[in-house]
Amino acid sequence: MAVTQQEIENRLWDAADELRVAMPEAQYSSVVFPLMFWKYLSDTWEHTHQTFLKENEDLDLSAEEADEVEYSNYQTFKIPFIFPGTVAESRASWSSILATVAQHGLGQRVRASLQAIESANPDKFSRIFGSMTWTSEAVLPGEVLASVMRTMNRVPQRLAALSARVIRGYSVPSSRCPQR
Repeated sequence: MAVTQQEIENRLWDAADELRVAMPEAQYSSVVFPLMFWKYLSDTWEHTHQTFLKENEDLDLSAEEADEVEYSNYQTFKIPFIFPGTVAESRASWSSILATVAQHGLGQRVRASLQAIESANPDKFSRIFGSMTWTSEAVLPGEVLASVMRTMNRVPQRLAALSARVIRGYSVPSSRCPQR
């Protein structure tokens, strides 16, 4: 199912509504756009990962071999693990972190995820998520960040199905702009 530009615009406005309690309007884009791009990357990676698993389910590959095959033949970028070797180890994906929104330290996990994606893909995503100061609890309380993420999660998966024109050509409809 294709996602319409109107659906994306509605979710972005809903996310902005969640941010009203925590920060000035001028700062919304520093939160919403990195989150939206992270969700897009995660959805795209997950779809491709599922394709890889389905097409290679009969192969008897070690974890290292599977990783090599997946990243050389399927994936165009990496979504690495964060906190490897610890109890908190998880993929730096939207869905992994969304599953933990009720736990303390959400901003730290989001920041670790975005930094891990940038570090794993320096030729593609170096510094793409910006300074990420908004991930600090002092700037954006965890409850507000959780609310924004839940709201943005209502955007249908597979934003990759959108044309590049929709993603690059996003503009705020004048009917939704605040009147001054």
